[in-house]
Amino acid sequence: MRFAFPRLILLLALAGAATAQTQGTISEVRVYRGQALVTRNVAFDAKAGAQELVVSGLPPQVIPETLYATGDDNLVIRAVRLKTTAVQDAPNEDVRKLDEQIKAVNEQLRKTASDLQLVEAQTKYLDKLEAFVAPTAQVELSKGVLNAESLMTLTKFSFEQRQQLATQKLTLEGTQQDSKDQLGVLTRERAKLAGEAQHTARDAVVFLEARKAGAAALDLSYLVGGVFWAPAYIARLNDGHEKLSLEYHGVVLQMSGEDWPDVALTLSTSSPTTVADPPVLAPLYIALAATEQMEQADKAEAAKDYALRRRALEEQIRQAPAQSRANAPRGAAGERGAPGERGPAGMAGPAGKDAVPSSEWDQRAERAARAGLPVLGDSEGLLEANVLAAQLQNLELSASDEALRTAKRMGSDSSGLTADYAMPGKVTLQSRADPQMLRIATLDLDATFYYTAVPLLSDYIYQAVEAVNNTDYPLLPGPYNA
Repeated sequence: MRFAFPRLILLLALAGAATAQTQGTISEVRVYRGQALVTRNVAFDAKAGAQELVVSGLPPQVIPETLYATGDDNLVIRAVRLKTTAVQDAPNEDVRKLDEQIKAVNEQLRKTASDLQLVEAQTKYLDKLEAFVAPTAQVELSKGVLNAESLMTLTKFSFEQRQQLATQKLTLEGTQQDSKDQLGVLTRERAKLAGEAQHTARDAVVFLEARKAGAAALDLSYLVGGVFWAPAYIARLNDGHEKLSLEYHGVVLQMSGEDWPDVALTLSTSSPTTVADPPVLAPLYIALAATEQMEQADKAEAAKDYALRRRALEEQIRQAPAQSRANAPRGAAGERGAPGERGPAGMAGPAGKDAVPSSEWDQRAERAARAGLPVLGDSEGLLEANVLAAQLQNLELSASDEALRTAKRMGSDSSGLTADYAMPGKVTLQSRADPQMLRIATLDLDATFYYTAVPLLSDYIYQAVEAVNNTDYPLLPGPYNA
């Protein structure tokens, strides 16, 4: 029996030696809309045979079922699992700093509470002192031996002490309230940054087998939550107003709980968890009464119809001035025709009583007159544009608010687009609550200008620009600064 215990110790030592531990280095991150795929390069000294490798320091937002590893030719990966361990101190540096601040604020609160208790005790002592002095003074006054000077001194001392205690109590209560407010802010910040899960250490245990001993390497990959990115743009025009410089940015919100220093970063619109199962056909029930689904379908159809008609009118407005100039006959500048006729410059005169429109120009002029719009000459080239602008205003005013909102959402839908944007060089992204902006590319696009006006809604004429993306970068809907 005396040899069994040393043998047990020896076996435990050998078992412990077969387990290596390292953090590895984060080398590559692919950011999706809501998640990110993180890859760590792990180098270690492998021993021949079966063994375990512990990769420590995984973030709180890791998704356990997505852990997987790939090794070099010397390694065979058997399994990967997540191991959690309760720890006293938070492993994240930012959370540790917040914990220290919270500890200091709690200490200040305890000190303030102790000072307030002392003020209360001093106040009670003054109450007892006054309760003793008043009857004594009354007895001495009845006997004619009252020392007025001593009584005045004691009274003055009592009031001065009460005034000091009242001021001190007011100051302490203010300090206490400030500390409580600060504690609330720090607690919310900590919960936002990490939550209670930060007091749990997370390690990936890789079960592997090495064919021979020596230096080895593997890649550990996992998905994390708390990550999102969205596009944003900065648009600038050159001095000649013929080129549009479009800065394409990705705004990344990184709150996974781990920092990504010097990594190869890719922003992606694809989804890592897309369901690949085909849909199952179900019967379509037809009812006489309108259902909620039918109402939603009607709203979507109305929004789609509004969006199509609006795009058609906007395209006609942009083309109207050029078509007007192309269709109008040319003549001497500044000459107008008689009523019902066309002048040498192709500028329509007032419509005569029995005039018959003889061209597309006259037909448009007649429609404008019936609509109560002024008939403009060819030099302005805005006759048809005014008619179309009035139709566009009527279309927008007559559409329901629900159709306008739905059309806006439909116009910004890019769910079917899959694109990857690899950031040049190495990128560092810290885990924090503030969005971080990364430049994807700067695109120089040919610009075409046109003017637009909405007389019923605004007195201004707006200059707009249209540019066609002929680059290799697909552009996603997003806000821009011009």
